Amino acid sequence: MSTLTAQQQYVVLIRLYLNDYPEANRLLRTEESSDAKIHLAIATVLSDWNGSDPNRRTYTCDNFPSTKLLIDGAVIALLRMAGIYNSRNKLSYSAGGLSVQLHDKGQEYMAWLNSMKQEYEMSKISLLRKMNLSAALGSGAGGVVSDYILASLSPVFGAF
Repeated sequence: MSTLTAQQQYVVLIRLYLNDYPEANRLLRTEESSDAKIHLAIATVLSDWNGSDPNRRTYTCDNFPSTKLLIDGAVIALLRMAGIYNSRNKLSYSAGGLSVQLHDKGQEYMAWLNSMKQEYEMSKISLLRKMNLSAALGSGAGGVVSDYILASLSPVFGAF
C-alpha cells in the first residue's frame, strides 16, 4: 500500500471539501477540478504565504501552519479558475421559445470567491501576526524591542 504525500493528502481533502466527484457533479459527470488544477491551486497558496511572511519562512504542504487556511486558499484559487473559465465560455442560445445558458456560473463562482476571500485574508493575517509575535517572544534575549518599553522603563533605570 502506498502512502500519500502531504500534497496528495491535501488534494484528497480539497476534493472532499468541494464534493468534486463525478457522481456528485450530475451535469458534468466528471470532476470539475482536475488534480493538476488542484496542485496549481495549492502552489498558488504556498507562493502567497511564502511571499507574505516577513520572517521568510518557507512553507510546503509538509509544514503549512493551518490545514484550514491551505484548503480555503486552494478553494479560492479553484473558484477563480472556474469563474474565469465560465466567463470566457458563457453562451446564451435561444430558439423556438427555448433558452439555454451554457457556462453561466461565472457570477456565482465570483460571489463564493469574494465571500471566502475576505474571511481567508483576515484569518491569514491573524495567524501570521500570532506566528510573528511568537517568534519574536521566543527568540531568546532579543524579544520585542520597542521605544515605548524603553521610555516607560527610563524612570527605573534613572534610580541606579
